[in-house]
Amino acid sequence: MMADRFFKGENDMAETWTRERVLADLLELVTDMTRDFEIDFEGGITPESRFGADLEFESTDVVELVGEIETRFKRRHIPFDKLILKDGRYADFSIRELADFLHQELNTPPA
Repeated sequence: MMADRFFKGENDMAETWTRERVLADLLELVTDMTRDFEIDFEGGITPESRFGADLEFESTDVVELVGEIETRFKRRHIPFDKLILKDGRYADFSIRELADFLHQELNTPPA
């Protein structure tokens, strides 16, 4: 159960995540992930960048992103389907929408 302890945080103390910190961490994470992408995207990555339309994320990229988020924020079992799936289909979403979603989820105690 050591892995579960890691994802709960040091000494099982809950960490408070501000909206600004979540957004800044996500921008850094997405920038790192897309360094090797061959996309023609003007203006750089911003909070309004959309994962599908702008960054050309495919389903495998989203899976990798979810894993990176779980590691970065030390939280597992985040219900990403609430954000990613709309009417049973994959939905495009912005970095800001993901940050808002994560801010809410990270500040809600795990079930």
